[in-house]
Amino acid sequence: MYRNIVFAALTTALLTSCGNTGAPEDKQQQLAAFEAQVADLNMKIATLRAELGSDSTLALSAAGQVPVSLKPLQSERFEHFIEVAGTLEAVSEAFISPETGGRIRQVLVKEGERVSQGQVLARLNSDVTESSLRGVKAQLELATAIFTKQNELWKQKIGSEVDFLQARNARETLESQLEAMQAQLEMSVIRSPISGVVEEVNQKVGELAAPGMPMMRIINLEELYVKADVAESHLPALSPRDPVRVSFPTWPELEMRPSIDRIGNAVHALNRTVTVQVKVRNTPDHKLRPNLMANLKFMDFASDTAILVPSICIKQDLNGQYLYVADGQKESMKAKKVYIRSGLTYKNQTMITRGLKTGDRVIVEGYNLVTDGSDIRI
Repeated sequence: MYRNIVFAALTTALLTSCGNTGAPEDKQQQLAAFEAQVADLNMKIATLRAELGSDSTLALSAAGQVPVSLKPLQSERFEHFIEVAGTLEAVSEAFISPETGGRIRQVLVKEGERVSQGQVLARLNSDVTESSLRGVKAQLELATAIFTKQNELWKQKIGSEVDFLQARNARETLESQLEAMQAQLEMSVIRSPISGVVEEVNQKVGELAAPGMPMMRIINLEELYVKADVAESHLPALSPRDPVRVSFPTWPELEMRPSIDRIGNAVHALNRTVTVQVKVRNTPDHKLRPNLMANLKFMDFASDTAILVPSICIKQDLNGQYLYVADGQKESMKAKKVYIRSGLTYKNQTMITRGLKTGDRVIVEGYNLVTDGSDIRI
């Protein structure tokens, strides 16, 4: 049919071209029209070929035996995974704010700088505290000298006990004041509680700092958590310390195999999921960053004796799932319809639990062209 269409179109084009000796502009228009006709014919040809290819009766009448490809079945390793997406979070992260208020005198670090635990990050103005501290130290020296004299007299049974107790109390009071002022002075020095990288510096020299107001943010990139929400239906397959495969879309070549660190104790009411947490160590060049996307695979089934077929080969009718196997040898092979029961599917491979055995030859190419009893050839 499509050959007649092509012949008619070419005949029309030939007659038109022979009768036309016009200007180049007319020829260009004719060329464009012919190209449009050819494109339309090609589309019609492709449609007819697809219809011929999908009709098993026509295929058989044209070729006698349907060409197919077979897969001899044997026991294989099959692993099934639960796949979820997650994000990275830093195990150690600190938002730095001062314990006391004051004007910032110095900022000793900058964003991107690595710091160690206990390192001084900034200092607040402490002139008033330092002045008061000097006064208390002077008073303490005097009180200590008086107490020493009173103590010596008391040992010699000279003077009253009241004078001795008052001198001791004055010294101890000033010592307590000195400790409190030294602690207050120390609070004006802001130190890093963790080792890590300065991610943010939110305040500058001369600005007022106050407790609870974030001044800096420090992140430790050595260890991170991967957190993911897993459907509650998968809970029976998950246990702490189970191995996990972790990959990262940003770094396709990077894959880690840690274990589950923690499974949440509460199900999220809105999406019926449970939070699963996995701890990973960063690479030496710190490729992993907080909030980076991650893919997690939890193995929930594995078998070394599974029978697998391509999922696309499995069909369905009113009686259930089925596929075609090769029956017979060489030139006398026929397609045989076999009903099966399928199990888990992963990566376009389906495990067959009933209906097939090792040694069966499943039709994996040409399965759409055969029916039960069709003659086939490899």
